[in-house]
Amino acid sequence: MLKTVEAIVEPDGTIRTLEPLRVEVATRAIVTLLEEDVGVLFEKQQQAVDSPVWRAYQKSKQEREEVYSRLAKS
Repeated sequence: MLKTVEAIVEPDGTIRTLEPLRVEVATRAIVTLLEEDVGVLFEKQQQAVDSPVWRAYQKSKQEREEVYSRLAKS
């Protein structure tokens, strides 16, 4: 049986699911990292605006948007 759950992967590799997940025995899983969704998850969890991780995410998001804007004008 396949089941998809939303989770956050912490920098130390810990995987934290955003909903309860129960399995009968140890189970294999495939983890796909979704770069863009990290910010959405942070917003959902209302992370503090002054946290270093949030500031780094915002800065990289602004830089990406600037690059996309320049490319769109080309």
